[in-house]
Amino acid sequence: MLSLIDVDMANLRAEPARFLIGDEAATRGVPVAAEAMKLLYSLAFDELGLVRVWGIVAANNSLTVKWQKYMGMKEEGRLRNHLRQGTSLYDAIYLGLLVEEYRKTTLPRLNGLISAARRGP
Repeated sequence: MLSLIDVDMANLRAEPARFLIGDEAATRGVPVAAEAMKLLYSLAFDELGLVRVWGIVAANNSLTVKWQKYMGMKEEGRLRNHLRQGTSLYDAIYLGLLVEEYRKTTLPRLNGLISAARRGP
């Protein structure tokens, strides 16, 4: 499940959220994450005409931060001790993606990942 929340048509921005894949074993070898992101970004940029998507990620979630940056998102800021997990506080990293970055970097990378996964090993 993937959603686009806080859609702000006045400022042409939104936030992707609730990124859940489901049964990991059933989707192994299938480019589900890349296909879901491609659909979400297509909705945001191509259908709704947004110019920006953004979100926050816990700084201790290094794999997600690395993945989002690889997909073209830029680190735009950090909120110190912003997120609580159990008894610990973590920084939140603000990430953003502009429509021109999506077209130049994100879309070609998503297409490449999807194509490679479909070809198989």
